[in-house]
Amino acid sequence: MQIGIGLGTSMLQNGLKWALYAGGVQATMDIDFLSGRVKNGTVPSLVETMLACARATPAAAYYLNNDLTLSSYAANTLRYGTRGLLVESSRVNLCLQSQTFDNASWTKTRVTATADQAAAPDGTTTADFLKEDATATSTHLATQSITITTAAYAWSLYVKPNGRTWIAIDANDGTPRLTYFNLAGAGTVGTNAAGNTSTIAALANGWYLCTVTRTAAATGGAFTVYLASADNTNSYSGDNASGVYLWGAQNELGAFPSSYIPTTTASVTRAADVVTFSDLTWFDGAAETI
Repeated sequence: MQIGIGLGTSMLQNGLKWALYAGGVQATMDIDFLSGRVKNGTVPSLVETMLACARATPAAAYYLNNDLTLSSYAANTLRYGTRGLLVESSRVNLCLQSQTFDNASWTKTRVTATADQAAAPDGTTTADFLKEDATATSTHLATQSITITTAAYAWSLYVKPNGRTWIAIDANDGTPRLTYFNLAGAGTVGTNAAGNTSTIAALANGWYLCTVTRTAAATGGAFTVYLASADNTNSYSGDNASGVYLWGAQNELGAFPSSYIPTTTASVTRAADVVTFSDLTWFDGAAETI
C-alpha cells in the first residue's frame, strides 16, 4: 500500500522512480508501506522518519502478514507491512489467560490442557494442546466465565487440528450460542446459532482463526470451546488422544474482532494507535493537499 501526497509539477524531474505519479506529475511525499520507504520532497528515507505511533499498551501488538503469519510490534511502534498500515481503536480483551489453557481460569471438562506443545501463529512455542479423554457419548470442553452486558461482542480463537478437525465456540450470553468450525482445507463455518455472525480464516502452518460476533441478549456469559466429531456434534466417545492446539482466546466489546491482545491474570487494554506525521516541514498548506 502506498499513499501519495501533495502532487506538484516541481517534483517531476527530480522525483524517485518508485514514487507515485498522477497526471504526469509526481507526489511531493510518498509513503510506501510495502517496502518501508518514504519520499519526502526529493529525499528517500524510512517510514519511521515520517510517521510516529503512540500506543502505550500492551507491550506487544500483532499484525497479520500476507504470508498469513503474525508479527508482534512493541509499544509505541507503527504496525505496517505487506498489508499496509494497521491503525486500530482501543479494545479490551476480557478473556483471562488467553494462551494458557492449562491455567485454572479455564475449567476443563473431560479434557486435559498441556502447555506449550506447538508453535503458535506468531512463531513462539506457546500453543497448548487440548486433548479429549475416553469418556463415552459426552462433551469435551474448556470454558471460562466472562462478564458482558447487552451489547455487541466478538469472540475469537486461533485453532490448529491435532486429531480433531471440528470444534464449536459458544458465544454464550447467558444462553448457549454455538457455532461449529471445520478445521480442514480452507476452513468452513458449519452450524451457526441464530444471531451469530461467524468467520474462519486459514492461516500459515495449519492454523485457523475462528471468530463469532453477536449482540448479547443478556448480562453474564462465557467463552467455551468444544471439541466436536462432526458438524453440530459435540457429544461423542473420546479416544484419549485426539484434540486441537489452541492459542489467543479473545472476547471484546465491539461489532467485529480486532487484533489479538494477550492476557494473563487480568483483562488487558490495547490503547488506540495514534499515528502522526513526525515531519511536516515539507508541507505548504496554501499550495498542497493531503
